[in-house]
Amino acid sequence: MLKQILDKELTYQNFDHKILITKLSDAFDSFLDTGDSYLNRFEGNCNSGICTNKHCKGFAFVGNKSNNYMDLILEIKDDKVTDIYECNDFSTDNFSIQKNNKVLIYE
Repeated sequence: MLKQILDKELTYQNFDHKILITKLSDAFDSFLDTGDSYLNRFEGNCNSGICTNKHCKGFAFVGNKSNNYMDLILEIKDDKVTDIYECNDFSTDNFSIQKNNKVLIYE
C-alpha cells in the first residue's frame, strides 16, 4: 500500500522510493518473524535537542506480541507524505507503552 501512497519522484530518509519500500518491507518482515500479526500505532513527536525535527509529529509502531518498535516521523504537506524518517528520541503521551527492541530501516 505504501507504493501507492508515496511519490516515486521523492526521496525518503535519503532513499529513493524503491529502496525505502524494500527497507520497510524488511522491517515489517522482522516484526512478522517475532510473532507480531499487527502493529499498534501511537502518535507522538521528536524530543531531540540536536535534531532539526524537534517537535515534529510521527508515530511509534509497536508489535502486538514482541513489543519491538519503530519510531517514524512523517512530513506531510498538502495532504501528501513528503518524507519519512526514523527518530532517535521519540515520545508519546501514552507512558504505558512497553518497547523492547528497536527495528531500524537504516542501520
